[in-house]
Amino acid sequence: MRPVLAAALTLACAGCMREASTASAAAPPAGEEVVAPAPRDDAWRLPGPFAPGITVDALRARFGARHVRIAEVPLGEGDVERGVVLFPDDPTRRATLYFHDPDALLGLASVRVDDAGSRWRLEPGVAIGMSGHALVRLNGAPLSYTGFDWDYGGRVIDWHGGALGAGPLRYHVTLSLDAGEPTVEVPSGDATFRSDDGRYQPAFARARVSEIGVSWPAPGAAE
Repeated sequence: MRPVLAAALTLACAGCMREASTASAAAPPAGEEVVAPAPRDDAWRLPGPFAPGITVDALRARFGARHVRIAEVPLGEGDVERGVVLFPDDPTRRATLYFHDPDALLGLASVRVDDAGSRWRLEPGVAIGMSGHALVRLNGAPLSYTGFDWDYGGRVIDWHGGALGAGPLRYHVTLSLDAGEPTVEVPSGDATFRSDDGRYQPAFARARVSEIGVSWPAPGAAE
């Protein structure tokens, strides 16, 4: 065999061996579930991969079947309904999904996150643990929220024309209060308060984002 031809065949065989080795390393053991690689940190932004038409099968394909659990999810005041919990055993990635048709798990209604240290954040940058004042700065305008100390307390209900209220996507943020001076007057109960209300500035200085989410209207609902 000519020297040049022999060398070419040697290189070709070496390439085949490398390809076989790579394929063997990439293949999962028999019977092991194939799970898509975890998204990069910059992908943990809501709405991210979520959209109204997403299905449970699509969620399983995207996140891995063992990370998608159908469960009873809380609505508040003790009520629950059928929904989906992503990464139920990992508080850094856990998210709760609600559907307009909870029985069939169709028509994604909202995605909610409320774990301290969560990697999820809203697309504009709102994250769990962010201060109320930082939230106001990001919004570029004051905000209104419900009083604290009840099931629906601390929910932002009006962005007053700020950046977080613009656009078709609805952002949801709930505030909670850090422990602080007990004599400070706290805005409480089923009433609405503004972030720029001077009476409650000492209390609002303790406000931190404790829940974030996005939502979509029901199909055919008026905007």
